[in-house]
Amino acid sequence: MKKIFIFITLVCTGFMIVQGRSYARVETLPIGRNYLDLTTFFEFGNDNNLYYSNSEFKIKRGSTYTLVMSKNAVLTWYDQIESLEADITNIPSYNPISYTYVKDDLNQRVYIEFTPDADYLLFERLYVDAANLVAPYEIILYEGVYADFFGYEPYINPNEELKYYGQIKVDYDHLLTTETISSYVSAQTPEGLSISKDISHDTYTSSEKLPGQYELIYEASHNNITKQYILSVLVEDLTAPVLSVSEPIRVPLSNKVDVNTLRTLITVTDNVDLLNYQHLSIIHDTYTGATSVGTYEITVSVSDLSSNQTSQTFSVELYDNIGPNIKGPSQLYLYVGDTPLSAQDILSYYQFTDDVAVQTSSIHISHDEYALNQNPGIYLLTISATDTSGNTSTKDIYVHVIDNRGPEFNVNETYIITTTPTEIKSEDDIITWLSTTLEDEGIHATNISIDHNEYELRASKSGSYYVYMNYQVDDQTYQTRVLIDVVETSNFNMLYLLGVLPIAGVILTSIHIYRKRKIKI
Repeated sequence: MKKIFIFITLVCTGFMIVQGRSYARVETLPIGRNYLDLTTFFEFGNDNNLYYSNSEFKIKRGSTYTLVMSKNAVLTWYDQIESLEADITNIPSYNPISYTYVKDDLNQRVYIEFTPDADYLLFERLYVDAANLVAPYEIILYEGVYADFFGYEPYINPNEELKYYGQIKVDYDHLLTTETISSYVSAQTPEGLSISKDISHDTYTSSEKLPGQYELIYEASHNNITKQYILSVLVEDLTAPVLSVSEPIRVPLSNKVDVNTLRTLITVTDNVDLLNYQHLSIIHDTYTGATSVGTYEITVSVSDLSSNQTSQTFSVELYDNIGPNIKGPSQLYLYVGDTPLSAQDILSYYQFTDDVAVQTSSIHISHDEYALNQNPGIYLLTISATDTSGNTSTKDIYVHVIDNRGPEFNVNETYIITTTPTEIKSEDDIITWLSTTLEDEGIHATNISIDHNEYELRASKSGSYYVYMNYQVDDQTYQTRVLIDVVETSNFNMLYLLGVLPIAGVILTSIHIYRKRKIKI
């Protein structure tokens, strides 16, 4: 009895093993559009045209799905297909639902549209014609309604790459056309046959192609599977900015500018970016501390927006452009009878200074109308001096040779002004006096001026002083002098005398009367 029980148990267990099924689960959505993996389908019992799946596969809950098969795929069942049903289990409810096939005679297809309330699906029963379900295997389950049908795309292996990535670098100064870039990309079948490709996305062609990253997406289709090649086009600026100056940098020592001003003299050009002197950085400078003439250096650096850097050293010449300073009188005076002034005498009146140094040997009279002349007149001399930088300065001076021989200056009694220390004559008074005197002589003089005034500083002291004067008559210049005779005033006052005389007369009369009376007595 015990042996019979064991035998029955083994038979039942074997039956269960034969009849039972184990299901695998695909946890990820397909990478393509077809959800139906034919490798998971097996014949249902001994019926070659009825299949089931041994694998649950993930779907999007709430989305509509459509199963489409061609007429050939269900040829055995095509005529009666609308009376048949496909059994599909919703998971996790594990509730099998039967769906009726719909026939599309016009396009010779059958389909089922359904919206499962599930996270996974499992095909429990699917009618096909195994003998005619051959390449290109026209069966597909996709997300969408039947109107969205796009063709029979095979199920794509999850490990298959649908997108490929690449990058090409392009020099901004040697840009490539889109056609040239596309010539570097080719598409082919798994057997190595070339197939066409199209650009589905392009940010490069119509751009200004400034440095930066652009994208070209190529698409190619084979076996109703479309793949993409996403090409990153990196436009690079490989050229550094260029620094230049229009002419050598020269700065006068007398007007030395700061180093930042020197930057404005440097031109910055770049093949891409708009740069100017404000983008320059000074990284080396021997100019700022310079205090004497010479050649110094500044080194500047600049980077464009692509980090291309340029550094360059420029020479700066600090030079002296100011001639010596000649300090001294612009007028010299001497009399006819004085010893003539030599060149050395004249130069001794002047001081010569310079920012750098004066060439002593260069100091001389470069123009001389005086030339030791003892004749009365005004003579022009020009003094010249040159510094060690070759800068020359000049100063014009006038030598007045004054005739102090009296009559030769046409001085007579009518050209004498008598005054007192308290009655000081101004230059205007003297000029007015001479103008009136000349008018009285019938001479109409103009432009009367005082050339030299001995009286001015001695007006309060008695003595005789000359005022040397110039005037013009009919555009002819004449010289003369006026003698100012300053005399002390007398202490005797006439009014005082007039007051005293009557009193003295009374006294003398009284004395005379007194004497007469005394004699009579």
